[in-house]
Amino acid sequence: MARRGPERTNEEDERHRHNRRAALSGKITAAALGTVVILIEGYTAHLTWWLVVPVAAVSGGFAA
Repeated sequence: MARRGPERTNEEDERHRHNRRAALSGKITAAALGTVVILIEGYTAHLTWWLVVPVAAVSGGFAA
């Protein structure tokens, strides 16, 4: 976290905090969607779970 200097106001701090929260929620959403899509496709393709779960986890990590 950046230190607040004399030139930064509370409004700027609040805006930076809001932007960080928005970026974090976007990353979580992308990771969740990427993981769910891979899991659904693996299920519909009748693949075994031990093949699908690691691929979904890695793909979700890259999506974030």
